[in-house]
Order: sequence, then C-alpha cells, then structure tokens
Amino acid sequence: MRDRDIPDLAEIFPKLSASHWEKRSDPEKHYNCLAWAFGSNNEWWESLRYQGYYWPTGIPREDTVDNWVKIAEIHGFELCADAELEIGFEKLAIYVDRFGDPGHIVRSADDGGWLSKLGKLEDIWHDSLEAIECEAYGTASIFLKKSRLG
Repeated sequence: MRDRDIPDLAEIFPKLSASHWEKRSDPEKHYNCLAWAFGSNNEWWESLRYQGYYWPTGIPREDTVDNWVKIAEIHGFELCADAELEIGFEKLAIYVDRFGDPGHIVRSADDGGWLSKLGKLEDIWHDSLEAIECEAYGTASIFLKKSRLG
C-alpha cells in the first residue's frame, strides 16, 4: 500500500501502465533526474539561484534545453541522432515540453531500457521512452551519447 502523500505513478504517467517497468528505489527528495543522470544521488540540481541548489559551474543558471545539453557535454556526452542502443555507448534522452523547455532526462540501461529518477518519487527502469511521456515532461526529443570506455 502506498503512502497517501505519494501518488500512484500510473496517475502521473498514463502510458506507464501499458509498458514494462520496474521500481529501482523508494521515493527520494534529495536528488532529481538531472543530478541522477550524471551520477549524483545526494543533491538536487536546479537552475534557481535560491535555496542553495547545485548547478554546474560555467553553465548559465537558466533552465533551457541548450543548458541541459551543455551540462551533458561537460560530462563527456555529445549530441547524436536517436535513442537506438549502441554497443559501447551510454545514451541520454532529454524530454522537451510543449513550450520548448526541458522537462526530464533519462539515461540508457545496458539492456536497451531506460533509467529515470521521477522528481521526488522513485527511480525506475522502463522499456521505452514513451512510457513516461506526459504533459509535464513532454517527449524525448534530444539525444546524446558517450563512450563507456573512457
């Protein structure tokens, strides 16, 4: 039984119930998808200047797709054409909402699925990018990759 303060994921992500997915962690409010995509699970990354949120040095404190791409680039990623699994590469997908703003970021799993930190909710594995499309997140639109070798 879920805590009353924690919504059912299927209510937030209607396409999730038609997909295969697995919970990987309990809800956690100390880190978000952006932090988690780059290996940090102890701080919330946010462009807002107040409340002491972390933001990578040298990146303008504005929540834009371009700045999320710049963050990925300083972590060794480069833009690529699509989300297709490539042996030897880790991929990221940035979700863009209807206003052109970044809504979410996921990273690839070795098995062809995707790993997501859902805001203050769980970390999950899901079999498709479409599984977590929603109004708040938008759709997976920007793809990046980096070699797992270096």
